[in-house]
Amino acid sequence: MLDEDTRYTLTTGPRNRSLRAADRDRDAVAARLRREHLIGRLDDVELEDRLERCLAAKRYGELDALIADFPPEPRAAQATRPRRGRQLAGALLVALVALIWLLSLLGWAAHRHAFLLPGRFGAGPNVVQVSPNPSQQLRPQGSTSP
Repeated sequence: MLDEDTRYTLTTGPRNRSLRAADRDRDAVAARLRREHLIGRLDDVELEDRLERCLAAKRYGELDALIADFPPEPRAAQATRPRRGRQLAGALLVALVALIWLLSLLGWAAHRHAFLLPGRFGAGPNVVQVSPNPSQQLRPQGSTSP
């Protein structure tokens, strides 16, 4: 695609269109005239006439007059691509932060419940003492009756 330096639009440059244009501006307008000729908006005679006027132009207003009857160049599609990429990256970042937060919350809740419900995790009255002697009965820990 074309570099930003080779583009010239009616809004390029200063607001005061009576100021003097630079060689870079004249080159950009000449490139635009050649593109419009290739598309078919200008015939050979009109291209030559506009190129002569372009190279002789001193002010932005003179350059503007050479391209004023062309439609604007398509730049909207190019400008939206990076925004979509940034939006996608932002959405992924938000999703990642939300996932980390959720996993932290679940880990905290499981840790908290381990202390609130000790029998469920093996440290309380539900623990059964097992004897290596099979003739003894299973009984809850701390129980002294046979």
